[in-house]
Amino acid sequence: MLALNCDVLVIGAGVAGSVSALKLAKSGYTVILVEKLKKVGVHSNTKVDITESIGIEDISRELKLGFLGKSQKSKWFAFSKSFLFDSRVHDFFVKRGSEKDSFDVTTAKAAVKAGAKLFLDSQVEKLEFNGDEIESVLVKSRGKKIVVKPKFVIGADGANSHSLSLSGLHEFEEKGVEISAFGVITKNLKLPQKMTHVFFHSELAPGGYFFIANTHKNYGVASVVVNKSRIDRHEKHYFENLVKSNKLLLEVFSGARIVNNFFGSSKSGVLTKKTRGNFLVVGDAARLLDPVFGYGVRPAILSAYLAAESIEKSLKNKDNYLHEYEQNLLEKLGDASSAHFLRKVFDRLDNSDFDHLIESAQHTHKQKHLDAVFEKPHLHRTLLFKTALRNPLKTLKISTKIITARIAML
Repeated sequence: MLALNCDVLVIGAGVAGSVSALKLAKSGYTVILVEKLKKVGVHSNTKVDITESIGIEDISRELKLGFLGKSQKSKWFAFSKSFLFDSRVHDFFVKRGSEKDSFDVTTAKAAVKAGAKLFLDSQVEKLEFNGDEIESVLVKSRGKKIVVKPKFVIGADGANSHSLSLSGLHEFEEKGVEISAFGVITKNLKLPQKMTHVFFHSELAPGGYFFIANTHKNYGVASVVVNKSRIDRHEKHYFENLVKSNKLLLEVFSGARIVNNFFGSSKSGVLTKKTRGNFLVVGDAARLLDPVFGYGVRPAILSAYLAAESIEKSLKNKDNYLHEYEQNLLEKLGDASSAHFLRKVFDRLDNSDFDHLIESAQHTHKQKHLDAVFEKPHLHRTLLFKTALRNPLKTLKISTKIITARIAML
């Protein structure tokens, strides 16, 4: 049986795992990256994710991460209202899948180039603990058994994380939500490049939304994102119905060529702990999926980088600083319980609520840039109060739903 020593074992070569491996390998540490599939990225058809740039732009520059591009413009559509928003915050377009220019593949390749060892078609079978410390990890790689003795272990193997189950970190403070999506990659969409259109419809996209964008070089993406618990048919049904019912989308798709379609889902939640001894979880394995909009790439990159930082400090000082990972994660991503509360509110909104919110956002933006209001709402209470008073009955209706959601969480 082959035995290997390393500074860090990373389980899973998706977004989070590859970013952690890249950061640590570039810093000169010995890294083993284990991926259960035969090829990086084959868990998904080619697709494009859209995620906020907050907190990951500096990381992107440092690690030279491969995004398709970015956009600051989006147009929001409700049932009868719309609002064009030119934000100070970028949206990154992230190509996923197994193609050679996907984020997953390019990041894993960069990690290997920096010195990480990548084991494909390899499954972690056992974490051998001594108290809370992992002493060894049994890996089955292409039919052969390997015993890895790492100083630290990162679990980055997705929403159905095997390493999370093996670690004992599977207790939840709060049950989360499963977000699912169906979408298409297209050519020749009749849309401006690098501008996202987002549609909210409580019946046709239950507990979610529909987005469409031309990312670059006439490479387009469209997807419906929904709360899995609120649908009774396949996500493709909701995608097709929403397109058929919307004149603008029918025009946008006229003449477009669909290259492929994609489907997937992931789970959010609040783990009691994300670390145990010399082990921690990142990305979807840590249940960091944004429960409202389903963003997974941003929390994956952030958590992967913060995990690598805490491990680097631990290795440098020959001590354990993984507790700082959880503290830094809370600072960067905020309180997860608050996000899950917003999800419960979001699930209660109907089309008239979305119309009111879009109209209120537009009015607020005319008075003060909406990014400034989002960033520090406590400094703009008077403006928000005046906006709410423009239609007190609709504001009261939404406020009642907020209170109901809060009571449901008690």
